[in-house]
Amino acid sequence: GKMAAEELLKAVGDASGSVGIITSQFTAPGAEQRRKGFIEGLEGSSITVLGEGVEAHDSASETYTAAQNYLQSADDLVAIYATAGGPFGAAEAVAAAGKQDTVKVIGYDLSEENLAAIKDGSMYAAIGQDAFGQGYNVAIQLYNAVVTGKAAGPVLQPAESAFVTADNLAEHD
Repeated sequence: GKMAAEELLKAVGDASGSVGIITSQFTAPGAEQRRKGFIEGLEGSSITVLGEGVEAHDSASETYTAAQNYLQSADDLVAIYATAGGPFGAAEAVAAAGKQDTVKVIGYDLSEENLAAIKDGSMYAAIGQDAFGQGYNVAIQLYNAVVTGKAAGPVLQPAESAFVTADNLAEHD
């Protein structure tokens, strides 16, 4: 979340305005860490978070509706941040409103839909999750524990979290 906030602040420069947050569920630990990190990352900036965010249950159609609501209710909206599944739904809503030049959509996953939205300009950025990197050493450690009969130790697995925009899309597409 903090990376998304830092990148958003770079993207909007000196602009002030508001940002809407769309999360999967407030009870989903990963999405909550992202949401809270994003809010923390914006502290002291000229960007105001609208409320605490809204849930969209990893649904692109619910994300679309939530984004529409933000677009219709906040004249100073500069961004929509989606912490989980379906951020391309927000990109579709921004494009339908004709605001892709003024409202930045940032979400997660380098999915086909998100990359297409970055290509067409309706989504500003997507953050990759490096599923392989997140799971590889854990799987190896568990396998070794089964084979040797020894308890698995703690596994610290660094994972790449690429911040993909139109500027570096070719490297990730």
